[in-house]
Amino acid sequence: MVYHHSILRVIDNTGARLALCIRVLRKSPKSRGFVGDKIICTVKHIIPHKKAERGEIYRAVIVRDGKFLRRKQGMYTRFDKSACILLKKGNLPWGNNIIGPVSRELRKKGFMKVISKATLAL
Repeated sequence: MVYHHSILRVIDNTGARLALCIRVLRKSPKSRGFVGDKIICTVKHIIPHKKAERGEIYRAVIVRDGKFLRRKQGMYTRFDKSACILLKKGNLPWGNNIIGPVSRELRKKGFMKVISKATLAL
């Protein structure tokens, strides 16, 4: 689960490495984010000479979650850390590559471009 002020890894090639969640875009202001939810975040750590700027505000989507996630078949999945990717307009990923696996639940939320760019969908 991702809360207000959670630190997330950024796993695309925009140059951002760590992001701080400012707000989870859901109905309740105190809500928590799960895989496939959009968030507003600010970049805290970057790689120099890339697209993302430190301190700028971006929209992102959560692609991994450190909390257990129960699927319909009764199976539980869990990642080691929570991660996100930065988005541009139209819910398209801002980076060209997504490093590492992403959760399969993104398919239900309509992020097919994210799944196609990822190396593996678990």
